[in-house]
Amino acid sequence: MLKMNEVRVARCERAGFDGVEFDVVEAYNSSVSTTGWRISAAIQLTYNEALARIAHEHGLSAGLKNDLGQIPELVSHFDYAINEQCFQYDECDNLSLFVEAGKPVFQVEYRTPLEDFCPQANSATYGFNSILKARDFSLFDTPYTPCR
Repeated sequence: MLKMNEVRVARCERAGFDGVEFDVVEAYNSSVSTTGWRISAAIQLTYNEALARIAHEHGLSAGLKNDLGQIPELVSHFDYAINEQCFQYDECDNLSLFVEAGKPVFQVEYRTPLEDFCPQANSATYGFNSILKARDFSLFDTPYTPCR
């Protein structure tokens, strides 16, 4: 699996990308019906650290998407965090370690109205770069609405 990711990251490097984010990096928290396998938190941590190392070896920044439970162990390996729906699920405090480390948090909500999360997202407490996208998770939702 890591070799396949290395090949993909090498393609990103050749294409001139600045960074990568890997998806499904918290499979240890998901059901077998979602991921197709069972892995431990320790294996997930090792895997995620390896993904960040691969990105860095190719001169790319590495973004951690969602794995909130392992942020204390992973913040030093990743350059920024990407999060979906932390305001909806009251999980944003978990991302504070990225902010404290001077690393950006890019955050998206789908079902929470702007006025309900933007003031918090923009606050000194969080300082996130947050947007609102389509409620149906549409890939064709343009333009998105940023917090200002």
